[in-house]
Amino acid sequence: MEQVATQVDQKEFGAYYTSTRVAELLVGWAVRNQEDCVLDPSCGEGVFLEAAVARIAALKGQPLSQVYGIEIDPKVLRQRLAPLLRRLLIPDENVCISDFFDVRASDHPRFQAVVGNPPFIRYQTFKGPSREKALQLVRALGVVLPELASSWAAFLLHATEFLDVGGRLAMVVPAEFTHAGYARPVVQYFARKFAQIHLASFSDRLFPELNEDTLLLLAEGFGGECRDFRIKRFQGIGDLESALELRKRFGSRVGLTKLHDTNGRLRNHFLPRDLKALYDFLAADSRVCRLGELARVGIGYVTGNNQFFHLSKNEARQLEIPSLYLKRSLLRSGSSRFDPQSGLVQFDGLFGGGLSLLSRAFRVRN
Repeated sequence: MEQVATQVDQKEFGAYYTSTRVAELLVGWAVRNQEDCVLDPSCGEGVFLEAAVARIAALKGQPLSQVYGIEIDPKVLRQRLAPLLRRLLIPDENVCISDFFDVRASDHPRFQAVVGNPPFIRYQTFKGPSREKALQLVRALGVVLPELASSWAAFLLHATEFLDVGGRLAMVVPAEFTHAGYARPVVQYFARKFAQIHLASFSDRLFPELNEDTLLLLAEGFGGECRDFRIKRFQGIGDLESALELRKRFGSRVGLTKLHDTNGRLRNHFLPRDLKALYDFLAADSRVCRLGELARVGIGYVTGNNQFFHLSKNEARQLEIPSLYLKRSLLRSGSSRFDPQSGLVQFDGLFGGGLSLLSRAFRVRN
């Protein structure tokens, strides 16, 4: 029997499904009126569709004619979506089975809310016709994405084309949105197209099983132009729920001038105030230079399985791996912890990474 969202599927389609709680929060924020029509452009197992049906029903709307989705994988439709649609009484034709980059906004009515979790496919596998279609679509929007762009960037830009004037977009986005070079034109485009933009990051990961930090992007007033981003780091999703219940703007204000001064990167603005003040002080000091001025900084290497290839001293000793095959390396870490043996700290991945004590060029097993 076919398995939905196997590891192969996940890498091919970038299909990492969102929890019900996160979906309900995003839909609850984006859908505000009983007439709102909702689109999930990568509906997967249908968690956003189900949340949208419940939300519109609670507002006394008509979910049968107001909830729509797009899904690339027909296997997901057969095994998960079709039974869900029948249970929700949503017509099958409300879900289009297609590559989202083949769907033209001009062929569909405009939506007041676009919600979802874009596929995350890194540039190494985001290639071929799908990539060319995506880059062509965003070029038509006046955006040029560099070669290193992952799939979510073009996906997010294309999703805005389906919004009505004044519409809202609520999406899960990777941490790259705040710091990757290829994300800068995406951030700049959103600043030109939305009246208000909020970004929420979390100390507790939204996807604990992934080696990837994620944020929630809340953009409203499509067709307007914002003066600033509002950003805030929460402990967990419950803290954001409390903030959204107030229906007010939250977080620190990051003006577009400040955004320009930081080269279009938002990551530094998530730092605690005292730490950011220290960072800004050091960055402005003429006695301090950046690592890039002394050495070339790049991705280094891709292991395919960091947990397998990166060891502590104890693990290397237990496996009896000769020191010949062990090297120190800087490592992007997803958590912060102190190693009492070495006195080294691994820092939260959102803010730059930590230090792996030892790394194997290849693993030797007895």
